[in-house]
Amino acid sequence: MKEWAYAGAFFNFSGAVISHLASGSEWYHVGYTFLFTLCTLTSWALRPSNRVLGNLYPHPGRHQSPDAIQQTDTSEHASAAHRIG
Repeated sequence: MKEWAYAGAFFNFSGAVISHLASGSEWYHVGYTFLFTLCTLTSWALRPSNRVLGNLYPHPGRHQSPDAIQQTDTSEHASAAHRIG
């Protein structure tokens, strides 16, 4: 839901910039709406990791092979079975 809120704010403010430019509004109308657009983008880019749905650009050194993921899953299942049994 939060990602959609950022998208909605971005489309709203960037559309306002385009509308002000197309209608010949005063420069400060364009400037203020552009500033709101930049604030929205900055807020989206700097949001905490607990508000991120996924990693858009994964770090190349952090890629796990399917074998490493399988080994991690197996060890987690083994420790869970040990706790239960």
